[in-house]
Amino acid sequence: MNEVGAEPNKAPAGVEAFHALMEARLHNQPDGLSATSTHDTKRGEDARARLYAISEAPGLWSEAVKRWSFMNRELKSEGGEEAIPSADMQWMLFQSLAGCWPSAGYKRDQLTDRFVSYA
Repeated sequence: MNEVGAEPNKAPAGVEAFHALMEARLHNQPDGLSATSTHDTKRGEDARARLYAISEAPGLWSEAVKRWSFMNRELKSEGGEEAIPSADMQWMLFQSLAGCWPSAGYKRDQLTDRFVSYA
């Protein structure tokens, strides 16, 4: 439901329907590629899986974003009528951080350098 091109108002049909769809695809497109990470997302499977989990706890995520926005309020600047970064950009950045947050042993300065370049 969260994939690029998916219809969020249409619930998944279940495992059997998925397998039937894949059988039909095998017949119609035997050399087709089922990419799990594309140019549309710029994110790997592990990051995307973490972000899927956010959709299961929207209230918790929303509260976290409010808290992080408040914590970073002094780092924002004004650009006309809207703060920089904009609310939409902040949301995307927080999602990106949630998706790539390092496991134990990852050096924070590596994440900082890569994330600043990404942003």
